[in-house]
Amino acid sequence: MRKISITFLLCCMMGFSITETLSAADLKNKTYSLIESSNKFGIDFYRTLLQQKTNLCFSPISLQITLATAYAGARGKTAEEMAKVLYVPKNSQSYHNAFLTLFKNLDTRQTAKSYQLFINNSMWVQKGYDLFPNYVSFVQKNYHSIIGTVDFTGNLEKACRTINDRVAKETNGKIREIANRNNTPALTRLSLVNTIYFNANWSYPFRRRETKSSPFYLLDGRKMRCQMMNKADAVLYYEDSCLQAIELPYSKDISMLIILPKKYDGLPQLEKTFSCETVARITDKLKLSDEGEIDIYLPKFSIKEDIDAKSSLQSLGIKNAFIPGKADFSGMTWRENLYIEVIHSAYIRVDERGTEAAAVTNMPIPTGCSDAVFKADHPFLFLIRDNQTGLILFIGRLLKPEMGKFEWRRWSIRNIFRKSGR
Repeated sequence: MRKISITFLLCCMMGFSITETLSAADLKNKTYSLIESSNKFGIDFYRTLLQQKTNLCFSPISLQITLATAYAGARGKTAEEMAKVLYVPKNSQSYHNAFLTLFKNLDTRQTAKSYQLFINNSMWVQKGYDLFPNYVSFVQKNYHSIIGTVDFTGNLEKACRTINDRVAKETNGKIREIANRNNTPALTRLSLVNTIYFNANWSYPFRRRETKSSPFYLLDGRKMRCQMMNKADAVLYYEDSCLQAIELPYSKDISMLIILPKKYDGLPQLEKTFSCETVARITDKLKLSDEGEIDIYLPKFSIKEDIDAKSSLQSLGIKNAFIPGKADFSGMTWRENLYIEVIHSAYIRVDERGTEAAAVTNMPIPTGCSDAVFKADHPFLFLIRDNQTGLILFIGRLLKPEMGKFEWRRWSIRNIFRKSGR
């Protein structure tokens, strides 16, 4: 029996030329179930990665979109498992329609060009392989998928190169390879690709001259040097006995929510109880500090994360979809023995201008509004959210701030010139 696979390749972009103006209330009403499903799934997925002792970054909506296009062609127990993990409501048609509404709205809002948020979907089909026309038209309508034909069997290297070239273009060169011989076998018959690219400046940027080499305290008690940005800004703030949180805006539409445990080694405990309710509780109570401006310290960092999502999705309950002979995607094609593989790649860079998308030491910990200090000098969680809908675009954590070699070299040279007085 030949094992034929569908490969899901996800990157952490979107360009549609459709316009429809919706009020914030109408948008929430039409997309509520989708936003709730995507956010719940995203945090569930995040919790499966906690055993990894590394920085993390991924896009829940990118995973949700690609799995949803597969779910549209799934049947039987395969569809049941996917629906449960993805929190698909009983009316699955409204779930698919909500994606179209969301895409239209995000595209319309970008006319101001205060940020770039591009989400692209594409389907790469084996030359000569038949998909049901109604399935193809369905994903084209609801997910705006672009259909391409490649020859995985006859020329796998060229097929991967074709997919990678498009991915590199859609992510502004930040992700150059997602398809290769290791994750895209010659028996691949359909590759579903979603890319998300986000690039925005802070509403009020950090000043480069205020960035200094400072200590960052790791979970095991050791410390390292990082490039610590600093500014005073009137931002939305929250504090309780365990954590501090601030919302750094890119525009009125999108912001980064940073959740900082008060204890330097408090992130693992925070992650154990992290949920949509946690995010809702914090965002509902965000307010301007009584002290006015907050003194904000935030490290520069970049994260490039490649995730084999298979084990995470299996642990959540999507099992049959990965098993040849059990996977049922008979809503896509009459051909049998189709199963899936899922690869996710994300990159994110945070610096003075903004963001591009995808420890035991005796130390003073800020106590909140009375001191008006938010000092992210130990591990924290971060989310990039669409404020109109509450959609989580990216989730991540920073355990150890790192920048690319070029970034460090550029900063070091600038710092030397500053110290020398040139």
